[in-house]
Amino acid sequence: MDMKINLSRKTIMQKTANILVTGFLALLLSTQSNANPLDTIAAVVNNDVILASEVNELAKQLKGLPDFADKSQKEVVKEAVDSLVMTKLQTQRAKQLGLSIDDFTVNKALAKIAERNKLNATQFKEALANENIDYLAFRERIRTQILINELKKQHQQQSSSASDAAINDVIANSSKVLITNRSYQYYDLLIPAPANTELPELRKIKEKAHTLRNKIIDGTAISSISGVKKHTANAQNSPSKALIVQLAQLEAGQISSVIHDTAGFHILQLISKTGEAVVKTPQEMLVRHILIKVDEKTTSEQALRKITDIRSKILAGTAFNVMANQFSDDPGSGSQGGELGWSSAESYVPEFAQTMTTIQEKTLSEAFKTKFGWHILEVLDRRDGIANAQAILQAQARQVLSNSTDKAGAYKNWLKELRDNAHIEYRVKL
Repeated sequence: MDMKINLSRKTIMQKTANILVTGFLALLLSTQSNANPLDTIAAVVNNDVILASEVNELAKQLKGLPDFADKSQKEVVKEAVDSLVMTKLQTQRAKQLGLSIDDFTVNKALAKIAERNKLNATQFKEALANENIDYLAFRERIRTQILINELKKQHQQQSSSASDAAINDVIANSSKVLITNRSYQYYDLLIPAPANTELPELRKIKEKAHTLRNKIIDGTAISSISGVKKHTANAQNSPSKALIVQLAQLEAGQISSVIHDTAGFHILQLISKTGEAVVKTPQEMLVRHILIKVDEKTTSEQALRKITDIRSKILAGTAFNVMANQFSDDPGSGSQGGELGWSSAESYVPEFAQTMTTIQEKTLSEAFKTKFGWHILEVLDRRDGIANAQAILQAQARQVLSNSTDKAGAYKNWLKELRDNAHIEYRVKL
């Protein structure tokens, strides 16, 4: 993780102002992590809470930034709550995907921060203390920032381990493609929920929808339930994007999850679909790798020597996962023993793809260079692409993403979808 800080109050404020747009402001500015047990709740984000003390502390820090100097207290508080909500949503999603950051990775990041400020570990802790920043709280915020960075990286790479939510967002944004020359016949059980429905009532409606879905799963015919309607979706009669995503992934007879859109909560059952294109999914490989970055601190020659030494130790008997965890500059895969999960070669840069497609299984590659630095890799297994509807849609979505030049914009749109689909309850007046 490439981070540099200057431990002066003015510089910290200037840097955090720039970080606001990336959604990490709350990570760098919030202070004590030990909340008063009597602290009030400012917001509920799915199953987690944001405390009033967190909001107040962040608002106080924001007020000291030039961009917020002329804003009212209400506007500053709203910005603080929104920032904390987005941080909470991203960490929740990362944990749902099984992402975690171990102590070794955090220690490595903290050591780099201290080194770039020309401080040893003791001096670094003293510098934080002089700024009234609790070291343990700062350490956990760094862990959270790395976690969110990994979430963003995973989303942008669109590897096979990318979240269903990320893939579905792309599919939704390409819903015209899914409906062109295709037709879906389906039952739609709608439990209406107007846009102005108050939160307590909205919860009741949502619970009713889940109860009805469980009833259908247990054997009740959806067509026998009052209010259900039979529809045909095509290019001339297209439902909402959320419904298209579900319909495209269902097989005949299957029941959808509960879908929330502007009309309310839907439960769908696909009757039939026609006009689907035949798509061959590429071969997938289970790969692990170790990366040594080339940057301002490490020359290409130094990185090559280091990766060559690591390769020699693995060939001599040291476990690959141990070396990856200890030395890889890719913290996301490094913490997983170097594993990247199942993916096709098309997911990677050309040099990486060339190596993974030509090397024999369970054979350690020679060192090779990409724009990221020097790598070694091992292909653990290969399999034919999974030719089912969901895999086809995911392959199409990944292709859309790989052709996208606005990855930052794509991630921003994904965060908006993440927020739109979350249960957020504000308990402070905004």
